[in-house]
Amino acid sequence: MGSFQLEQEDLKLIENVGFSIREMCRLIDAPSNELNTDAFLMEVLSVAEELDLKSTVVTGEDLKKEGFGGIWSVGRSGFQSPSFVVLKHEPKDATKSYCFVGKGVVFDTGGMQIKGKTGMPGMKRDMGGAAGMLGAYYGLVKSGFKEKLYLCLAIVENNVTNFANKPDDVITMLSGKTVEINNTDAEGRLILADAVYYSKHTLKVHRSSLADVIVDMATLTGAQAYVSGKYHAAMLTNCEDFEQRVSLACMAGRISGDLVAPMVFCPDLHFADLKSPIADMRNSNLGKMEVNCCIHTSSSLDFPGSPSHSFRALLRLWLDFSSGLTSILEKVSNGCTSTSPLLLSAAIAVLDTVRRFFAPCLATLLKRRCSLRILLCAVGCL
Repeated sequence: MGSFQLEQEDLKLIENVGFSIREMCRLIDAPSNELNTDAFLMEVLSVAEELDLKSTVVTGEDLKKEGFGGIWSVGRSGFQSPSFVVLKHEPKDATKSYCFVGKGVVFDTGGMQIKGKTGMPGMKRDMGGAAGMLGAYYGLVKSGFKEKLYLCLAIVENNVTNFANKPDDVITMLSGKTVEINNTDAEGRLILADAVYYSKHTLKVHRSSLADVIVDMATLTGAQAYVSGKYHAAMLTNCEDFEQRVSLACMAGRISGDLVAPMVFCPDLHFADLKSPIADMRNSNLGKMEVNCCIHTSSSLDFPGSPSHSFRALLRLWLDFSSGLTSILEKVSNGCTSTSPLLLSAAIAVLDTVRRFFAPCLATLLKRRCSLRILLCAVGCL
């Protein structure tokens, strides 16, 4: 492998990355009767307290009052209140800003259209996207990330109660768009749409807080397996120029063990698939994969070539690792997921990708990335 020297700053970064990975694994391992929505929110706020970050929390009935129709309609079925939480890292000399968005469904029964007996076990991991983004966020901020970085997490439980969404319901999203519910098990796109809309429009209230790039991650849909395969997470972006950088994420995935594959982004070809006679759109079209069309439409995101496209279009990078996470967990028992190569390296993959995209100053460390796992073992993080 060759010999080289690491600076103290590099070692600290490795330590922070290792800690982030272990914390993320701990959260995904936790059963939902322990890591309910309230407990998950406390975990996020403890990170904010440790890093001395500003935070914004909207929870319970306040979600309805503030217009978070997607998060509220899904999360009100849970036994604890749903929440939307934002963490803010705002260095004074920052010139760019980024936002991480994660799906935090602490357990997904499928709602009224309930999952089968083979589909429901393991659904405690449906908050893996939020956990991964929390770990990546912690690692970057703890390591002194120089740019503005925001974290937006939608934390809910999708259960079967008197307050759960029903097929034929119509809800109003934070964007003001109406959505007809025709699949209660397509809840992740509803909460992510609210979170992505907030990331673009509410953070834009103050010009200095505009997020230039949104990166969201979720265990979003089983249809992902038919697109990128059983072992590869799916990635896509709404900007052609940015799409060229996805190859760097694929390279990082091969090194870290988290395999990813790019997807084609063409929402204009799928709008008709979500057409509703009574609302702006439906939340699902069974058998097809327009989940991102749903998120982009209901969150009012622009894309080059669209009528609403502006000069300062927001870039969005999306990761869906539903099948990859499932295929690994099928081989290990619940409670032992921390031994999974996918889970152990998920935060490394996200951090590597983000650093490649947004932090050229860390190029020297990235060149040594092939030895990162060995170094983590050496410092006792794994």
